[in-house]
Amino acid sequence: MFKSIITVLALTASVAAAQNFFTYQGTLSDNGTPANGNYDMRFTLWDDATPGAPDNQIGSIFTSPVTPVTDGLFSVNLDLDDAAFQTHQSRYLQIEVRLNGDPSYTTLTPRQQVVYSPRSMYALNADQASSIELPYFGAGAPDAPNTGVFSILNNDAAGSAISATGPTWGIVSFSGNVSPWPPAPTPSGVHGIGESTGVAGASGQGSGIWGSTINGTGGEFTVLNTNPGDALYARTAGPGHAGIFRKTETTGATPTLLVESNSSSSNTFGVHSIITPTNPGGFSAALRGQNNGTGGSGIGVWGSHDGTGWGVYGTSGSGGLAGRFVGDVSVIGILSKSGGSFKIDHPQDPENMYLSHSFVESPDMKNIYDGVVILNKQGQAIVTLPSYFNALNQEFRYQLTTIGGYAPVYIATEIESSPNAQHFTIAGGTPNLKVSWQVTGIRHDAWANQNRIPTEEYKSDSDKGKYLNPDAFNQPKEKGIGYIQSP
Repeated sequence: MFKSIITVLALTASVAAAQNFFTYQGTLSDNGTPANGNYDMRFTLWDDATPGAPDNQIGSIFTSPVTPVTDGLFSVNLDLDDAAFQTHQSRYLQIEVRLNGDPSYTTLTPRQQVVYSPRSMYALNADQASSIELPYFGAGAPDAPNTGVFSILNNDAAGSAISATGPTWGIVSFSGNVSPWPPAPTPSGVHGIGESTGVAGASGQGSGIWGSTINGTGGEFTVLNTNPGDALYARTAGPGHAGIFRKTETTGATPTLLVESNSSSSNTFGVHSIITPTNPGGFSAALRGQNNGTGGSGIGVWGSHDGTGWGVYGTSGSGGLAGRFVGDVSVIGILSKSGGSFKIDHPQDPENMYLSHSFVESPDMKNIYDGVVILNKQGQAIVTLPSYFNALNQEFRYQLTTIGGYAPVYIATEIESSPNAQHFTIAGGTPNLKVSWQVTGIRHDAWANQNRIPTEEYKSDSDKGKYLNPDAFNQPKEKGIGYIQSP
C-alpha cells in the first residue's frame, strides 16, 4: 500500500507566460518502507477535501510519468492551470500513484489542501506589476499576528526578519485608496503610501519606527503642495512626551531642533505652542526655555529679528502682564515706554498694600545729582562731584535752598569743563547754615551722542491713523500700533 506524506508545498511560479506550475515535494512509502524507483503519478484538483458528491474537479488531469523516488522523497512540477485558482476558493489536491508500468493507480488519502503562496520567488520578466503577490481573504486586527498574510521568524539575534534591496526603494507598501500616489525621495529604504497612515510602528518599550543616517536625515515627513495635512503628528495619552529631540554631541553649535518656514504671509510662526484648557494650572507655560548652565552667559529664551520688528513680543488681555521678570533686567539700548513706576510692598502695611511712584520724565537725557552741605565761617562750601561727572555730563543746571534760615546764597564758582575739575562753590551764606543743592547735566557720552531720543517725530506711513494706546483715545484695539490678530 502506498502512502504519501506532504513535507513541502512549494511555490506557484510564473517564470514565463506559457508556464504555470507548482513545485510539489513529498515522501512516498510502500507498505511502511520508503519507496525507491520510478513511479507514475497523476494529480487532480478538487473543491472539496472528501471524495464524493458534491465535490467537483477543477481543471484538467496532470500526469507525471516516470517520477524518480529516492528514499521516499520525490519532487514534481505541477501544471494545473493558473485559472483554477482565480476564484479564491479552497482547493484540494488528489494524488494517484502506480509503479511505472503497472496497469492501475492507487488513490492516496487524504486529499492535500493547496494554500496560496507567492506567484514567483524570482521573476526576470513577471507578467504582473508585482513579482510576488500574497492574496489573503481572512480577517484579523493588526495585533493578531496569527492572521497575517506573510510571517517571517528569524531566531538569529544578529540577523533581520526581512531584508529588501532595490535601486529605487527597498520596501513600498500601499494601504487604502490612495490616488494620486505621493512621490518619495529616491533611493529610499521604506516608502509607505496609505489613505490614512503610510507607515505605522508600535513598540512596548523601544521605538515604534527608527530611522538613522550617516549624513542625511533620519526621517523626512512631507505634505505635498498646498494640501492641509500635517507633515508630522505625535501624540501620547500617557504621562510621557509626545516627542523628544535630543542631541548627544557634546560640542558644536548646531540647534537640536531646527524649524524653518518659507511663508511670507502675515501671522506666520516658526513654532506655535498652545495650552488648550481655559483654566490651566498655575505657572503653566505654552513655551518654556530652560538653561541648566551655572555660568554668567547662558540664555533661557533668545529672540532676535533682523529688521525693525521685535525680537520678543508679548501680549496679554484682561489686565494681565505682557511680560514679567523676576530678577534683574538689563537693557542695552533705548527703553521706550508709555509710562513708568516702581511698585513695592507698602512700607507701613506690606502684607495688605502696595506703594507705587511714577518715574521723573524729561525731554533730555538728563542726570540729577543732589546733596546737603554746611557753610564754613566765611559762609561758603565747596561741593565735589564724582570723578566721571564731566566725562558723562554737559550743560549744567543748579538749584540752591537754605535750611533753617535765609541767606542770599549763590554759585560762586561753576563746574569747569576740564575733565579733572568736578566741583563747584557755594557762597553768600552765614556760618553753619545748611544748604540743599541740586545739579543736573545732560549726557554726552559716546553712546548718548549716537542715540539721541527725538522729542517730537512724525509717525511712519504704516503707523499713521494708529495709536500706541488706542484705548486712551476710545479707539478699538485693532487700531493699535503693532497689533497682531491672533490666528
